[in-house]
This record gives sequence, C-alpha cells and structure tokens, in this order.
Amino acid sequence: MKELLNKNIIYVTRDLERALGFDLSNPSYYIISNTSTFAKQVAKGKNNILLIPAEKQLDTWELLQNTEAKNFINKISNSAKATVDKDNPQILVFKPTKQIEKICAENNWKLLNPNAELANKIEQKISGVKWLGESSKYLPDAKIDVCGNLKFAGENFVLQYNQSHTGSGTILIESEKQLEEIKTKFPKRECKTTRFVEGILFTNNNIVTDKEIILGNISYQITGLEPFTQNKFATIGNDWGLANKLLTEKNLKQYKEIVEAVGKKMQKENWRGLFGVDIIWEKNSDSLYLIEINARQPANTTFESQLQMLNKKNKDEITTFEGHLLTLLGCSLSDKKLIKITDGAQIILRKSKENIDVENIKLKLEKENFTVIKYDNEKENSDLLRIQSQHSIMKKHEKFNETGKNIVNNLTIQKFNNSNLLENIIEQYLNLNIAGKKVNTPYFNNRRSAVRGALAVLIGKGSPKDIEEELQIISLKERTDLSNLPTEKIKEFLVENNLGVDCSGFVYHVLDALVQDTKNKKLKQIIHFPLAKSVVRKMIAKLRPAENCGVTTLAHESNTKKIALKDVQAHDLIIFLGSGPKQDYNHVMFVESVDNKIIKYIHAYKWPSDGKYNHGVRRGQIEINDLTKNILEQIWREQGKTGENNWTFVQAKSAKEVFVGRLKNL
Repeated sequence: MKELLNKNIIYVTRDLERALGFDLSNPSYYIISNTSTFAKQVAKGKNNILLIPAEKQLDTWELLQNTEAKNFINKISNSAKATVDKDNPQILVFKPTKQIEKICAENNWKLLNPNAELANKIEQKISGVKWLGESSKYLPDAKIDVCGNLKFAGENFVLQYNQSHTGSGTILIESEKQLEEIKTKFPKRECKTTRFVEGILFTNNNIVTDKEIILGNISYQITGLEPFTQNKFATIGNDWGLANKLLTEKNLKQYKEIVEAVGKKMQKENWRGLFGVDIIWEKNSDSLYLIEINARQPANTTFESQLQMLNKKNKDEITTFEGHLLTLLGCSLSDKKLIKITDGAQIILRKSKENIDVENIKLKLEKENFTVIKYDNEKENSDLLRIQSQHSIMKKHEKFNETGKNIVNNLTIQKFNNSNLLENIIEQYLNLNIAGKKVNTPYFNNRRSAVRGALAVLIGKGSPKDIEEELQIISLKERTDLSNLPTEKIKEFLVENNLGVDCSGFVYHVLDALVQDTKNKKLKQIIHFPLAKSVVRKMIAKLRPAENCGVTTLAHESNTKKIALKDVQAHDLIIFLGSGPKQDYNHVMFVESVDNKIIKYIHAYKWPSDGKYNHGVRRGQIEINDLTKNILEQIWREQGKTGENNWTFVQAKSAKEVFVGRLKNL
C-alpha cells in the first residue's frame, strides 16, 4: 500500500491482536503493546513491535506514559525528522479517551483517532439515542427514563444503562418482580428501554470519509451460545458465511439505509474512519432494527482484514483496516474498493467460573487447523481463547455446522476434579467468596500476639474455606450483615478480626494442593518436621501440620533441595532466611511459572506502604537478565515497583540467605 509507506503510524494497544489487520513488514507501521504469550510469538524477530512487561496488563493510556514506550516513540520521531519524505509519528489507538488525548497533546504527538467525546456520545446507550435524533426511528421503540418510572405491561423489554459492553450491561426484563427489584435498587438511575425483538443479529464495519459512507462486509453475530459463555447477551463471534445466506436483497437494502443514516450524521460531525453497527432482523415482520453503534474500530476488524488479504485479487482492492488507516490519514478512497468476503468465522471462549485446561484445548484445535489466540486474562467473561476459521462455522441461526461442532467437541469443558486443586486454592486465596463478593485474603502474622495452640485460621495458617467460615461465625456474633458491606469494608472486617494468612500458611496449603494433584497424597504424608525434637512435638506436628510448617521447616534440607537459578521451574520456592533489621524474619514465596526468563511468583505479604488494610496474597515477578549472577542481581518487579521501591526485594537483600528450593519427594 504505497500511500502508507511514507507515513509513520504507531498503534498503541493493550491487546496486540487489535493491531494485526495490517502488513507487519511495512517499515512505517509500529506497534506498542503488553507482553503476553501470544504477543511474544508475533513480535519475535520484529523491530517494529515494542512489548512492555508489567505485573498486570497496562491500559492504552498507561502504555503511552511508559518510559520505554515514550523513548520508542521519540526515537521514531527523531528519525522521521531527519527524513524529508516522512511525517512525524502519528498515534493510533483502538478507542480514544480524553486521557489518551491529553497525553498525546502533552507530548506533541498527533492522535489519528476521531474525537473521544463524540465517540462516547454516540456509543453510550442514553446519549446515543439523543444524538441519533430523527434516526432513532431505526431503534425498536427506544425510550429514555429513570428506573423508578418504569412499568411492566406484560411484554418483555430490554433495559440498558448508559454504559454497556458485549452485553454485560443489558438486562432482559421478563417479570414485574424482576423490574421491582431494579426500581427499588436504582429508582433514580437513568436508563434506556427498547422493545424486545426476537430475531437474528448481524454486524459490520463501515468507513466514513469526507465524501462517502463505505458499507463493509456483513457478518452473522454469534451471541450467548454455550459452552463459550454463560451470558445470553454476550457477543462471542462472527460468521461471514452465514450472513450471506440469510439476508435477502430487501434486507440488504434496509441494512444499507440504516448504515448510511448513521454514517452521514457522523460525517457531518467530522467523524472519520471506522464505525460498526449491530442490527437485528425480526423475521416475523421482516424488518431490521438498529441495536448498537460502535464508534471506534470494532474488535472483529483484524480478522476480517486478514480474511480479506487471503481474497485480494487486484491492487486497487483494500482491506477494512487499510481503509481505516487511509481515511484517518486524509487519503482518498475514491479509487479503492473494499475486498468482499463470503466465508470465514471466529468465535471466542470467555472466562467463566469453570476451570478448563486452556493449553490442551488450544493444542487440540491447532491440530484441526484452526488459528487459536490465547489470552492471559483473569477477569470473568473476558477472552480466554479466540478461535478462527477460514470457513463458516454456523449452519443456521444458533446452530453449528460440522466445522463448528468440531470446535465445540474439542472445547468440552473439563471440570477439574482432583487434578486442578492447585489453581483452585490460589484462586480462592486471591478471591475469598464472602457474601457473594470477591475479597483478597489479607496478610496476618501471629508473631506479635504469639498465640499458641489456637485454631489454624486464628494464627494465619487457615485455608480459604477456614477463613470464610470463621468470618461468618464472627459476623453472626457481632450481628454484622456482610451482604450489606462493600468489598473494601469486608477486607477491613477481616483485618480487624485478625483473619488472614501468613507466607508459610499460604505456601503450606498451596503445596498441599499440589501434592494432592500430582501424588494423590497429603503434604503431611511426605514432609518432615525436623524442628520437632520430642515424640510429643512430632505427634502434634503431624496432627497440626499447617500450624507447625513454618519457613524454617520448609527450608530444611530434609524437605527442600537448593536449585540453581538456571534450573528454576514452576512449583519451586523462593526462601529468605534472616531478613529485616534484626535479621530474624523468614519468608517464602511460591513460583507459579517460569516463562522466557521471567519467574512469576505468588505470596502472602505486607509492605509498610500498604497501610492497615491493603496487604495480602499477591503476585510479582523476577526478570532474569543474567544467569551468571545470583537471584538478587536480577530485576524484581511487584506492584509496579522495582529496585529500592520494591519492599519484597529490599527484604530479600537484607536477608542472611536467599535461595530457590524444590520440595523433595514431589
């Protein structure tokens, strides 16, 4: 694409996949994104992709503020200034925000995306209706009101709050009782209601230029199908083949009418580039209704463009992503033509409460010639796997064809019986289930109170179940209704009642789960208690193993062998002996994984900066930059902090000894 050869474009995105709709060999196209397993595979050997490592995925605005990213952008800028033919770098993001606009302005970077305020006005459910004006006639009987004024007249309707994403803020009202609960909870909350339309959803990506509205390829929108999601309104994929089979010429004409009405209104307000629409076909009336406008690059643009690349025949043909870029750069599309596609599909497996063997599923599907992108997301309903096929996967509405059934068969949800206790126990510590809320387990150490002989849960040695049950007992005694407390108040309630876990208590239960997974035994059956000298003490240790398995017991040579840094692997332990000002504090961390010279650990800990309540079970990582040096000479990163700002690292440096150990007999 010669028009783009001399334009330096830097796509900054939290999810690398969104930027892959363009030829990565183009020397003027750059990407800044988060490090992930998938991202590292794509970026391998490419100098135009910068991946930022962090403890958690950084949002786009955080990537733009990252020092390494700024240096990368400025280096391109300086290079561009030295080359007469090239413009300074221009920033492109998936979806603009006021914060992103401010950062770009402060750094004198040109942001290609349209105005964020306009995007929000169009996308949001309530402001979008007002913005549409006369074109709101394409919505199915849309009304704006407050929840307290709503009435159930016997017919189902859809209720939406101003902000919603992939169906998460959409509620189907099916009864008066259901509506009354919402009215009681949010009497003055503004909402949008629409008539519930029983029909088939379609979506497509369209381009607004200064002269025309270009209608893109229409796909059937796959929504709410199990086992991919448990949310009946969640968008989980697209099928370009089925759309071509279902829509008639009459339907296509009405579809185009809706798109052009929306597009022309956007054009008048200086919108340029991509926007998407979701449109539902009500079969009974053979009418189409506008459901949603996506004022941004829609998420399926990348795969659509990749399918288009496979179908390109003439040099004047362009992909949807190329059209988006050209328009944002002010280039004309008058001599261009969008590539048509009539086949291909993608579907997303979203994270649920079920534990599944994602890696195994990915391998199985790849053997069946599907393209599979794995995500490292933790949040419920976020993407786990994106499965792509060059051929349609749907036979008809909500029915898979043989290709689709092949995916479903390989996706059979595997509930972990006794084979995933390790992941379960870690998840439970990170997210205690208290009154239906997820609360991080606080750190609690019994050293100061020195209580002896108490229940494990009262001295920082309890399992997540122990902590949850003890809190319930305390709340009943104190007549505290936990269901009425926000998450942060529940955390405070835990801390005030000395409920939490210390480092060795946490690691004991994690190792116990691991031993059950791998050897079908309990940890107490394979561990030794060398510090228990008398017969009575040894008996007590066996009866109360968690309470008697401190760091020194775990670190003892009878239980753990020391491991060289180059040999570290998942399930090893990182142990500090004799740390702190008095060198009388011991600590242990559990290694969850080792990937590409990054050791990822999890532990129960408290930093001085955490204050009274912000401590607990959390993750960190050690980036190995030189295997010839010891573990303290690597980069320790936790809570976004490194070096002397990282309290875990400071404590490790103060220790008499820090080493990696591996449990014997495992």
